[in-house]
Amino acid sequence: MTRSSGSGYIGYSGFENIGLYGGYTYGKAGVGAKINIEDDGPFVGVKYTHFFGSYSTLTFDLSYSYLQSEINIEGIAGTSQRFEIDTNTSGTSLSLTWVRAMDRGRSFFVRYNIKDMSIAEAGINYTGPYVGTSATIIGTQNMSALSIGVGF
Repeated sequence: MTRSSGSGYIGYSGFENIGLYGGYTYGKAGVGAKINIEDDGPFVGVKYTHFFGSYSTLTFDLSYSYLQSEINIEGIAGTSQRFEIDTNTSGTSLSLTWVRAMDRGRSFFVRYNIKDMSIAEAGINYTGPYVGTSATIIGTQNMSALSIGVGF
């Protein structure tokens, strides 16, 4: 499985502890040569940072994204079948990040992130030998991640 993605951000943090931001994200994923997923779209968010002296911070981050997703599934069971799915995916992301400054510009961080994504009802475009084959996709995806590391 492969995954590549990127995002562009713009924001405002003129308040003491609160920041507002928005941007655009895109990504591609693949499972072998058979399943390809592309998604892109805007997101908005807000973050609150609490400072513990000059060496440590705790940041709460909440964002919402609305993505256009395209899923292609090819060659099911060795045939020329092909499924194309175009749908909208929306969801929220909540994260908590603790950063502790170390020496020489290095920082230690721990981040916990929860994402809750849902796929809108989507019809499937089908190309293949069987006439009348159709399906509808509706679903959700819940992900959580714990990241620990050192930044420079």
